[in-house]
Formats: sequence, C-alpha cells, structure tokens
Amino acid sequence: MFYYIYTGDLMGYFNWVNKKIKKMNIWDISSLKLSCIFFGLFIAAYIPLYVDVYRWYIFILFILFALKPLFKAFKK
Repeated sequence: MFYYIYTGDLMGYFNWVNKKIKKMNIWDISSLKLSCIFFGLFIAAYIPLYVDVYRWYIFILFILFALKPLFKAFKK
C-alpha cells in the first residue's frame, strides 16, 4: 500500500529559509556547520564506546556555536 503524506507548503518553507540565510555571513554559516557537527557528536555519545567521556563538552560546544546564527536568523 502507498500512503500519501501531506507535507504542507514546501515553497513557503524554502522562501522562509532563504530569507533567513540571506541575513548570515560566512562566519555564521561556518558556525552553523560546526554546531551541527557537535550536535551529531553529542547524539553519537550515546554509543558509549567512542565519545561518552566527552559528552558534555561536546554539548557545550554545540550550544556555543549554535547561538550566534540562531540569534542572527531570528532577529527582526
């Protein structure tokens, strides 16, 4: 069986994202990339073999790198 999943108005979402990205400079985009990397490492820390020891350091780095792009994107 194939089910149709309503995804909403995707063009409206992409227009909204484009407006937010135009406010950012190269440092904000690189900071956003780093925050995504550290968020992925934080999630991966729940696999205890690899980065369990540094879980909270990684989470703090994720927060630090994510703050500036978030403030800039949602500033009016």
